[in-house]
This record gives sequence, C-alpha cells and structure tokens, in this order.
Amino acid sequence: MDKISFSQANMFQECPRKWAYKYIDQLPEPKSPAQEHGTHVHERIEDYLKTGNMLALDKFVYYAKNILASLGLKKYGKDYQVEEWLQDDQVRGKVDVIGHYADQKIIVDWKTKKKPAKFMNPKTISQLHLYGCLADAKDGDLLVECYPEQAKTYEIAYVSDMGKREYDRLIGIKFNAEMVVLNCDSADDVKATPGEFECTFCPFLKHCDSSYEIMKKQLKR
Repeated sequence: MDKISFSQANMFQECPRKWAYKYIDQLPEPKSPAQEHGTHVHERIEDYLKTGNMLALDKFVYYAKNILASLGLKKYGKDYQVEEWLQDDQVRGKVDVIGHYADQKIIVDWKTKKKPAKFMNPKTISQLHLYGCLADAKDGDLLVECYPEQAKTYEIAYVSDMGKREYDRLIGIKFNAEMVVLNCDSADDVKATPGEFECTFCPFLKHCDSSYEIMKKQLKR
C-alpha cells in the first residue's frame, strides 16, 4: 500500500475485514445520509471561502468565514488555504483549513454533527494532532474543531509529542495492513471483529459472514 490516512487507519483498527472490503476487494462504499450531508456542507463552505458565493439560507457558511476571520484568517490564498493535502511518503491527510496568523499556525476541521459534544471530540484531537505533525506545527500552534451549523467552536494547543504519537500509531497500523495485503487474497480471508454498533452501520454488512447478528445466533446454538 502507498500512504495511509487517519480514516483508513481507524477503519482497519475497528475491523480489519471492513477495511479489506474497501481496500483489497475494492467494493464501493455507499454513503450514509449523514455522510452525504457532511460532504455537501464541506463543499458549500469550500466554495464560499474561495468565491464568496452563498445561498440565502446558508447562514452557517457565513459563520464559517466569520470564525476564520476571528482567528486572524481573513483572506483566502493569503492567510489560509482550504482542502489542502498534508503528506509524506507514509501518511497523508486532507485538512479543511490551514493558515497562519502572526507566528502561529492554525488548523481547522469542520464538523457537521447535529449536536456537538460538550468538549472537543477525542478523535478530532488525534486527527488534528496528526495534521499538525504532517504540517510541521510547533508546540502552541492552534487546533480548531468547528461546528458551523451550531455556531460552536473548540480550540486546543498543538502538542508535538501527541502529534508524533498519533503519527507512529498510523505507521504501526500501516505495517499490519501491509501484512494483510501480502497474506490475504480477499476480504473473506481477513479476520472480522464484529460489534453491535460497528456491524449495524457497516456499509459492507451484506457481504460479511461474521457479523454481530450471525455471531449471536451461533452463540445461542
């Protein structure tokens, strides 16, 4: 395999067979309504930040621009970039917004969940620290999780040790995934790790003979 991303690593960690359905068997992964909504919102924000175009009802898109301005990121192309790839020869990631204000690097991730958590999502903390590591951020640079539809924002400072740990985690998962690719011809040869929540929302459930429901039936026999 070439380069591993945060989402790809988490998919492998959640269930190696689910990962194999997508990356070995290359089955199409249908998007859920929530994923479709998230993609649509990201595209509207990106278009607005680049062009200034906004539909009359897209108040949250306007909020997205305002929150960037409050962080000192006022001019697209000068103060910040959107949908930027950060990568080296092992790991890659696409950051929603990356910019500079004074001597501080700022990395922003848009979230489109209906209700934000009371604190920054732990997965987002890990993801933003990975992006910081790939972007050569320094301790104290700013990591931002933003819910534009709810006008809610969380901020934390980048910690280089956390960024390096997250990067190393992905390198370890990448090694395990490469071993799977070498030793398995298809997803059916890969171990599944069924769970009630994971299987319920798995896009490849119909292909799997080791789902949570099947496991429960087997245990009842």
